[in-house]
Amino acid sequence: MKKLLGTTEVKEKEQVKINKDIFKQEQTIINVETSSKEELIIKKESKKFGGLIFTALMVLLVFFTVVCLIDVFSFTKSFFQDPVTGNIVGGIVTGIIVLLIGIFVLRPVIVALSTPVFSLDVIEAVYDKEISRSNFKKMQKVAKNIIETNDNVSKDSKNLLRSFMHNKVELNNTLKKIYRTEINKDINKTINATAAKVLLTTAVSQSGKFDALSVALSNVRMIMQICVKCGYHPTYARLSKLIVKVFRNSLFAYSIEALNAGELVTTGINALADNILKSIPIVGTITKSLIEGSTNALLTLRIGILTRKYLYEEYSIQESMSDPSEIQTEIVNSAIKEANENIDEIVKECKGKILIGKKNKVSVK
Repeated sequence: MKKLLGTTEVKEKEQVKINKDIFKQEQTIINVETSSKEELIIKKESKKFGGLIFTALMVLLVFFTVVCLIDVFSFTKSFFQDPVTGNIVGGIVTGIIVLLIGIFVLRPVIVALSTPVFSLDVIEAVYDKEISRSNFKKMQKVAKNIIETNDNVSKDSKNLLRSFMHNKVELNNTLKKIYRTEINKDINKTINATAAKVLLTTAVSQSGKFDALSVALSNVRMIMQICVKCGYHPTYARLSKLIVKVFRNSLFAYSIEALNAGELVTTGINALADNILKSIPIVGTITKSLIEGSTNALLTLRIGILTRKYLYEEYSIQESMSDPSEIQTEIVNSAIKEANENIDEIVKECKGKILIGKKNKVSVK
């Protein structure tokens, strides 16, 4: 009888323990579900807030563009003594600029924002179980965007994307390879070409507002081109940060002519002034313009490289770091370092064109 009672007590204790374990598991599930819901709500609110900030910055950019266009109109008009002729020519020049903005800036913005917001961990996921159904759908959409919009990705790579469109792991691996090879090369070309255009435009131009407008629109176009080439864009919060940097660069370009260019030379440009500028004829005529253009080009390089890292290179940094502030610092520092390494080559390519332009200006005068 005692033995039976003892067995019953043990069973009751075991049942109590099992009930406690079940209760803890249920509480854990509830907490996880609650936490997930809270995180989802926070993400949605953050996305809305980021979208509002980005919209406000784009409106500000439009206002900034209109102000600069008015200045361009007035500047063009000032060349003519007859007010009617000045208004007609100024209107034509301004209209042409507006048309070019629509084609080369507004269109890339619309195309880029039509792409999905894509998280880095989806691209870099190694195991099938890590790729959720929703993320897999995003991957498929990104792959489709690359196939349809990126002419610089080879036919073989596009065919691979098509063949793996319903295979999570293979589609993921193919995307990783394409981003690190073909798309990376294509994006770097876009960044360097934009920096070269900014250098030439701001070095030859004698108008601070025109410099600011060209830098702002060139930088925005470059960011959107990079997003289109990737087939997706970063979060609106990230885009807002990049647009803020664009405004900073534009204001810098506007004020650079009023300041001592020698004091504005940043890392990498000093070597340019010592090694390159001294070998150019009529140094006194073009040195200041070249340094101004080089500084604007350097800042453009930094924004372009930063955009690329935000899109698909950040994950490799996350593998070795976990602190968000450290990751952000590493991204910025590596972007600055890469820009400083690339600026010399861009200046070498552009200095001949600047020299020819300056000689033509001197001969016209």
